[in-house]
Amino acid sequence: MAEIPELTYVLRERESSMRITLDRTLADIGISELPVAMEVGSTDTIVEMLERGRHVSFLPRFAVRGAIDAGELHLIRIEGLRIMRTLWIARTRANLDNPVAEAFIGLLRERLPIG
Repeated sequence: MAEIPELTYVLRERESSMRITLDRTLADIGISELPVAMEVGSTDTIVEMLERGRHVSFLPRFAVRGAIDAGELHLIRIEGLRIMRTLWIARTRANLDNPVAEAFIGLLRERLPIG
């Protein structure tokens, strides 16, 4: 864990919920500042930057699972660091019986840990 502040990061912008959660979680384990090379508004853009080498980041596992499975990125586990977020599903009431939306929600529930 001592190496965390020594790496160079590409992170989401400070106002994003993901970054706010990350900053709070790091503060809880005594890390108040990280050397940030760049703040980016898109998780996909961060993944592309990581695939080119040079930086590290904190991203949701589901956002990088494909790149990790393909050997393009490497997962670094940090003992004692667990970032938890609540993700919500929102949709219009006018279209509650949409089979495509129901299939998508079913897929999310199947692949993402709940509770």
